[in-house]
Amino acid sequence: KESTAALLDEAQTYAARTPAGTWQRVAAYTAIARLAARISDTKRFWELAPEVVRAANAVEDYAGDEDAIEIALDDSRADSAEALEPLGIADEVFRLDVFFATMARLDEEKALTSARTLGSERARAFALLAIAKVMLNTEVRSQKSEAGIKPRFSFWLLTSDYCS
Repeated sequence: KESTAALLDEAQTYAARTPAGTWQRVAAYTAIARLAARISDTKRFWELAPEVVRAANAVEDYAGDEDAIEIALDDSRADSAEALEPLGIADEVFRLDVFFATMARLDEEKALTSARTLGSERARAFALLAIAKVMLNTEVRSQKSEAGIKPRFSFWLLTSDYCS
C-alpha cells in the first residue's frame, strides 16, 4: 500500500507539471483520480477531483469525450528526419464522463455538485449523463433485488452499455 501511495504521489507530481490549459493535464489528473478510486484510496480521489474539474475548466472548448493522449517523445529532434513519432495511448480512463461515473459510484451528490461547476456545456452534459446512468443503474438494481422486478426495456436501454 505504501509503494502504491508513493507511485500515486509521483504521478501527481508529474500531472502538476503538465501545462495548465491543456487536455493532457485533464487526462493526467483524471487517470490518477480513477486509479485512486480503483485501489480504494477515496481520500486521494476526493483530493484530486477538484483538480480534474479545475483542469477541465482551464481548457478552451473542452468536451470531455477524448479517449486518447499523444505524447511527444523527443522535442530536440523535432525538425530533423530522425524525429520520433508521438506515442499515442487510447483508453477510456481519459474520458471525463467515465471519471464522473466513478465519482457518482462513490457519492452521487458530490458528483452532481462537481459536474455543475464544469464551464463547458458539452462537458457538463457528458458528466451529468454519466451520473444519471449510474443513478439509474443503482435504482434499477435495488428495485430488482428488493422486489424481484425486472426493469422495463427503456430503463435497460438507458442504463446498458448499448448507449455508450
